[in-house]
Amino acid sequence: MAQPPPRYVVHALDLFQSLGRHGAVRTKAMFGGWGFWCGELVFAIAVEDQVYLKVDDENRRWFVDAGCKPFTYQSKRGLMEMSYFHPPEAALESPEDMSL
Repeated sequence: MAQPPPRYVVHALDLFQSLGRHGAVRTKAMFGGWGFWCGELVFAIAVEDQVYLKVDDENRRWFVDAGCKPFTYQSKRGLMEMSYFHPPEAALESPEDMSL
C-alpha cells in the first residue's frame, strides 16, 4: 500500500499546480524522499521537509545568484551534489512565485 505524502509534499503539490497545463502533476515516494513529475519529466524532489527544483546549465546561474543551495547527500565517495536546488523562500509561499 502506498504511503500518503507528508504535509510539506502536499503543500509543494499545491505550489506546482500551475504546471498542470503541461501535463498531470504527480508525486510518489522514492529513495527516502519524494519525486515530482509533470507528464514524464521529473522536475523536483523533496527530502527531509525540503523541496528542490531540477536545474540545468541554462538556469543554474539564476539559482546560484539567488543564494539557493543545492541538494547534497553523503556517499561512500564523499559529499555528492545533485542538479536540484532549493527554491527562494518566497516561492515556497506562493504558486505565482514558484512558477517564475
